[in-house]
Amino acid sequence: MAALAGCASTQNSEKSASAGEPAQKWMPSAQQQEESRHLQALSEASEKTIVDSSDGISEVEAYKIGHDYFFGRGFTPCGMVDLPKDQGSIWRVPLLEGILPGPSMDVVIDKRLVSHRGPAKKTAESGTPHRV
Repeated sequence: MAALAGCASTQNSEKSASAGEPAQKWMPSAQQQEESRHLQALSEASEKTIVDSSDGISEVEAYKIGHDYFFGRGFTPCGMVDLPKDQGSIWRVPLLEGILPGPSMDVVIDKRLVSHRGPAKKTAESGTPHRV
């Protein structure tokens, strides 16, 4: 999600004015607007994505892994996952914690991550799924 999860929006859209000066509207730069759109698109795509590492890890899959790790830990109700950074053979997914999100750590994912396990199959005798 591009917005802060679990937190009320705390971003003030107007900058504080000095005594006697009118408040000015805060406007994000074109690059910030583009990053925000890209983050929203990744968030929406990751909701429909199942990570399949058999063909390597895509940007959407890297975002989903970072998102699932961040919100699966249960350490903080506030924060967000930033855009994955392409660094050659790895994705670096920054995790931002707090009401005014600040860097906490990065999830580092090898792009060439390939699963060597096959699909889950049920055994004839137990009906329990196992990996082959």
